[in-house]
Amino acid sequence: MYLSLFATEKTSVKNLLPILGILSIAATGCSAGTGTTLPAQATSSPIATPSVAPMSSVRSTAKFTITVPAKSAVASNLHKPKYISTGTKSVRITLTTINGVATTALPSVVANITGTTTVNVPNVPVGNDTFSATVYDRINGSGDPLSTGLATGTIVANSTTPIPLTMDGIIVNIVLTTQTTITSGNPGTGTVSVNATDASGATIIGAFNNPISISASNGITFSSTILAPGPASFSYNGTAIAASTVGVTATAPGPISGSGSIAVVHTDQPEPSPSPSAGLSGTAASHILTTSWSAPELITTTISSLQNSIFSADLVGPESIAVDSAGNLYIADVATWGAGRVKIFTSTLAPSPIAGGTISGFTYPIAVAVDHSGNIYVGDGGNGTVKIFDKTGAPSPIAGGKISGLSWPWGIAVDNAGNIYVADDGLQALKIFDKTGAPSAIAGGTISTGLSNPFGVAVDNTGNIYVTNSNPFSDPVSGYQLGYVNVYTNSTSPGGVLAPQISGGTGTITANLRGPTGIAIDGAGNIYVANSGDSTIKIFTNTGAIATSIAGGTINEPSNTDLLSLAVY
Repeated sequence: MYLSLFATEKTSVKNLLPILGILSIAATGCSAGTGTTLPAQATSSPIATPSVAPMSSVRSTAKFTITVPAKSAVASNLHKPKYISTGTKSVRITLTTINGVATTALPSVVANITGTTTVNVPNVPVGNDTFSATVYDRINGSGDPLSTGLATGTIVANSTTPIPLTMDGIIVNIVLTTQTTITSGNPGTGTVSVNATDASGATIIGAFNNPISISASNGITFSSTILAPGPASFSYNGTAIAASTVGVTATAPGPISGSGSIAVVHTDQPEPSPSPSAGLSGTAASHILTTSWSAPELITTTISSLQNSIFSADLVGPESIAVDSAGNLYIADVATWGAGRVKIFTSTLAPSPIAGGTISGFTYPIAVAVDHSGNIYVGDGGNGTVKIFDKTGAPSPIAGGKISGLSWPWGIAVDNAGNIYVADDGLQALKIFDKTGAPSAIAGGTISTGLSNPFGVAVDNTGNIYVTNSNPFSDPVSGYQLGYVNVYTNSTSPGGVLAPQISGGTGTITANLRGPTGIAIDGAGNIYVANSGDSTIKIFTNTGAIATSIAGGTINEPSNTDLLSLAVY
């Protein structure tokens, strides 16, 4: 038998966290075990007084090839019923039935897994056989199980017989994230995003081993249980709600539980006034800062001369960059999985005295932002959080120092009112929080319609919100990866309102964009977009038109730099 798993990755976007695989099993016929046969081990819990199926005298060898995805691998929005965790260390494979009759005739085979590993199960009888497979987070079939599944097929002597295998992730933690808000007194519907992690902390992509039930109060009813990651739909009967949120509880057998909340909008709530974004006010940018997936370096471009300078000292994997009003640079840098950091430099690129030049303790930092007071916001893709620090690098009291319930927070922006904007590729949404960490009234706290792999986010001086969509699909004619920028007002209307002044009322910028990633707005309202598809920076006016007066609207970066993030000053 042959079991194979191949990690998948979102097109043109840096490897991000959750785990997929394509698995198959095939049986190879032979008269005795062939290939590399691992020592057989007894099953941990033999079946009591089993019925023993008749054993065929003709035997085959079941061959399993298991590939564990790299921890840096990301596969956004792909839900398939075949899951191998990045935390996999070993596997136990057991023949459970022959021609529908339970059997303990063969002992389990246990193998340790490193990268791609082949496991042979010898002496498998010919017939309609079923195997069980369980992967664990420790070697020798010990520790916590991460996923489990069954494979059934007809084993034919002296031939190779493909047998499909379905693996379900074993839930140990449930994460709920609100996708929509409700208005008190107005009946309606909405969704809550449901995700779960296994014992290794990896996010499960695929089916769950047990269904998840969700409940709430105040006239909110969920329609069904959840069998895989995705949205859970609810209906609201219009019962008046005085509170600003309604609690939501998720449960699964174990017992395992998780909680979240649905934001409640009240019709007498005032519209927030526009808030300027952090940075210079009324001044066009003179420099552009970019980072690249292709090399561990920071590129500084002087707009007037179009000259580039490269800085790479002490950088390993720069993912994101931000600049504060004093010119200090903050770079989210991934050294190794589980050992991410934020490097801080002065305007002269010397190590900053802020936090000694380094804030550590991140799993996989992929976004960084700084507000007008010097508070530092770091998106950690390794655990779906935004961590917040004060201007000294100490944990901040803002939102309790952390916003949880996210998935893959690629982009962060903060306005002067303290609202926090997070472009979350894993949730396929822009999440908006106030400075307490609660869902903001702006857009009801969530914008998801019209987004496709949201990557970067910025806010201009009038409160308009800009979101890049890297969009994994390519133009069949040019071959370029497509993409666009959505621009929203700061309206409280749930789901967001596209800005009417952009691109003739469409609220969307598409011209010459090829896999847009980072985005920044200068004090004059000019829009700068990092184009990863062709290693350029595209520049637009505050109406979405190409800014021909600034370098003709296009700045070429060093070729094949595969631009990732962008900041201006």
